[in-house]
Amino acid sequence: MYHTTGLPRPGEPPRPGDLLLPRAPRARGGVEPGACLAPTSGIAPDAGRALRVGFKYLKQMGDRSLDRIEEERRHGPFTSFEDFYLRTRIDYPVAENLIRVGAFDSLEPDRTELLWRLPLLHDRLEALAGSSGQRRGQLRAFFSPPSRAGLERTWSPEDKVRAELELLGLTVSCHPLSLYEEELRRMGVTMSYELPAMGDEVPVTVAGVYERAQNPWMRSGKRTMFLTLEDAYGLYECVCFESKLPRIAPVVAQASYFLVRGRLQNNHKRGLAIVAEEVSDLEEVLARRRARKSSIPVAVDLRGRREEDVYGDGTAAAKNRPAGAGTRAIPKKVG
Repeated sequence: MYHTTGLPRPGEPPRPGDLLLPRAPRARGGVEPGACLAPTSGIAPDAGRALRVGFKYLKQMGDRSLDRIEEERRHGPFTSFEDFYLRTRIDYPVAENLIRVGAFDSLEPDRTELLWRLPLLHDRLEALAGSSGQRRGQLRAFFSPPSRAGLERTWSPEDKVRAELELLGLTVSCHPLSLYEEELRRMGVTMSYELPAMGDEVPVTVAGVYERAQNPWMRSGKRTMFLTLEDAYGLYECVCFESKLPRIAPVVAQASYFLVRGRLQNNHKRGLAIVAEEVSDLEEVLARRRARKSSIPVAVDLRGRREEDVYGDGTAAAKNRPAGAGTRAIPKKVG
């Protein structure tokens, strides 16, 4: 689950699974880039403009590191990454995860450079603490931060979403499917906000992230699956009747992102829903489309060179595989 169904009403406790951030933009709030983490264990409003995810959501964030951050914040704001690390002395993996998830973007937006500087800073602090035995506050006089490496690599939106899903279990920068909206449009996919304006019983194709699935027995004695999906604009319901379940249920059990083809039910009597005829794994669909696009003629000299990099049993040499080979098309929730 990546987003909430909206902010809870005043005085109303959040429902399980609801208090996950970036549906804040749809709730007339927002997410501030580089300021996504707050020193809390939950999710806190930020002056009515946004929501901040508590540090407790971060992978490997323990009580010791959390206490150190909260203590040092009371002594004044952090002015740089070096200032933060020097004052808090949090565990190395926690500092690395904070960089990857963008906690320092408002101070220093180059995450790659911070990841390069972190081990240098860590080694220097360890050496100074070991050799001089000075207290933490006195190390500042001996510390000179490493010069900037001038690295030009920027993190793509896909990189940021993958890091957020891996380290927070939710997305902060954007909804995962918003990264693929143009491609989905070319595939004839309709966005959820467009569904209410469409007619009843019209063919429709939608795409969404798994939110929940229910499979109750109906009065007729048959089972019907109600599959709730979410795209970048909201939630919608897909109805899968028993005759389609043998093909649909295995896909729902395995996938996280779905492409649904069916007909739109949009009337006052039954409400709005998609009656599913076919449900596919969206990741596999996108992967097949991209494979077809990349199937272009290869120059003879390149083909010969590529064949030299393949072992006799047909397996490619790992060192020659392109970066990301074998990964799925869309950032995926971990765990």
